[in-house]
Amino acid sequence: MPLKVIQWATGTTGKNAIKAIINHPDLELVGVKVFDPEKVGKDAGVLAGISPIGITATDDEDALLALDADCILWMGAATMFAPGADMNQATQHICKLLKSGKNVISIVHTYYTHPSSAPAELVVPVEAACKEAGVSFLTTGIDPGFVSEVLTLTLTGISQRIESIKIQELLNYSRYENPQILFDVMSFGELPSRDKQNAFAQAMMGAFGSSICLVADSLGVELRGIDPYIEVRTADEDFEILAGTIRKGTISAIKFGFNGIVAGQPKICVEHITRLDHRQFPVGKTVKATLLISKESLQCASISVWERGENRGDLEDSVLSAAMCS
Repeated sequence: MPLKVIQWATGTTGKNAIKAIINHPDLELVGVKVFDPEKVGKDAGVLAGISPIGITATDDEDALLALDADCILWMGAATMFAPGADMNQATQHICKLLKSGKNVISIVHTYYTHPSSAPAELVVPVEAACKEAGVSFLTTGIDPGFVSEVLTLTLTGISQRIESIKIQELLNYSRYENPQILFDVMSFGELPSRDKQNAFAQAMMGAFGSSICLVADSLGVELRGIDPYIEVRTADEDFEILAGTIRKGTISAIKFGFNGIVAGQPKICVEHITRLDHRQFPVGKTVKATLLISKESLQCASISVWERGENRGDLEDSVLSAAMCS
């Protein structure tokens, strides 16, 4: 029998998840949680941009938890990484879902990618909830996870000697439709503020730092610390994006990253280049993510993933993932 799934949120990722679930022979969509009042009562298929599927979206959390389901796919907004966000509240919510007797998979709660490096007050309640209900909790990692952890470690297996690792993501968010993430969390469209930029980098430490901790732990190297860094670029003129208006002189591109320090040197780096204008932070050939491993080896691996319907003639920040060893 197929596994019964509740889709939690129907944003940019959630819409694609709905389509993936209904097209998978071993999965059955039984419920959909929405946060926007305008989405309540609408067919989940319509929200996902496809034909109606007979599942009505709801904001009634208790009704969803009362359903007979095996798993919840949690894809809510990543506002928990905004400066000042209450991580304990986010943890309590996950525990509530687990205690309902359902397994939970999250693409957002990335602190749990490497539980031993996460604060105990976030890990212990989740472990207890899993044991109490006899269920499991999985977080897939950051953006989207397999590049920063699983693929990284897989490629180290073909390396004779690893000198350093850098995982870089580049993405144009001009077509991203979530204003809350772009404006409230990432501060696009605001005047540059060094204090606010530093606060953002520190807040994102849990999202990206856990990947660095996992890689270091798996490779058996001692991580002495993680140093964040951040740069921004501002718009030369007013322009429109899907989520709103960017004014001249306000933030339109952000490059931030985290250097894992090994033996006093930055050896494991995760870097994220987020921009609304392709002319800012140019890096040559545009890819969604790259993995660079400096090593003594002739091996080379490359993976490219295109979003269905993407115009391959327009390479600019398309959904393209690549991993390269050099």
